[in-house]
Order: sequence, then C-alpha cells, then structure tokens
Amino acid sequence: MTRFILVCVLFVGAVCAPAGCQKRSDAESASPPAAPAAVDPASGNLVAFWLQYPDKEEPVLVTEPRAVLMVWRGGDKKFYLFDNTAKAVFKTTNFDAFLRQLDELPHGVRIQLFGTCTAPLTYDMPPEKWQQLMQTLEKGKRGWATSKVNGLKREIICYCETRGLRFP
Repeated sequence: MTRFILVCVLFVGAVCAPAGCQKRSDAESASPPAAPAAVDPASGNLVAFWLQYPDKEEPVLVTEPRAVLMVWRGGDKKFYLFDNTAKAVFKTTNFDAFLRQLDELPHGVRIQLFGTCTAPLTYDMPPEKWQQLMQTLEKGKRGWATSKVNGLKREIICYCETRGLRFP
C-alpha cells in the first residue's frame, strides 16, 4: 500500500511540475483577466462608478478608450483599468498587478484618470507608490488624457451632495 502511495505521489509530481502546477507567490502569479464591465445603455460607454443620491444613482462614464480609477483610503485599496473599446475592466487590490497591466498598454496611449473633489480617492496613497505609477506610465510614453469637461489631466467628479460612491 505504501509503495502504491509513493508511486502515485511521484507520478503526480512528475506530471504536475512540468505543467506549472506548483504554487506561486502573489508577486509571481499572473494578473487576473479583464472581466466584462457595466455599460451605459444610452451612450455605450463603460460605467466607472455610480454617484449615489437619496432617490437615484447616476453613472460616471468612461469617455476615452482607456481609463483608470484608483481608491486608496485607509486599508481600502482598489485599482481599475477600463478598456472602453473591449467593454472590459481589470480589477485588483494588488498595486503591483495593476502596474503590470498598465505596463502592457500600447505605447503613447492617453488614459482618462478619475478623481474626486474635496478628498481625493487616493488620499492615503504613499508618494513613492504614485511615483512608481508615473514611472510605469512614462516608461511607455503613456500619460493622462485631458478632460473634455475641465481641461485638466483628470476628471474631477464632485460628490459633495451625494450619499456616497458605488464602485463596480
């Protein structure tokens, strides 16, 4: 019986190891795939998040081919990379995985960046992490798209009169 178990263990090890079945650390593991995203039926654009009012919700739309939404407040970390052409979103709580996805974008692409008035969604992001983000963008000659609404390098969404924000 023990010889049978040993043979099975050796067989599984011989078959599984070359196939890449061994466990990897989070840093080595591949990024999760992009998933289908919420689409606004009226415009056909992706919904980045929703403004919540007492009697309704209003979508905040991705209007560029690519967009980024980052939340870094206290222990809450969420990173979204929207592909408005493929109607997909990459979501993660792992900053390094997020940077890897950004690094895979085409060189020279302009990316819509969402921000909020008053306290930014990235209020607690350490400066060195912001620097890493900018280095990743600059390495590929990528940058922030200019807002069609305010002419800035980010969409500033006012949520002062809302009950809050709802993220995908």
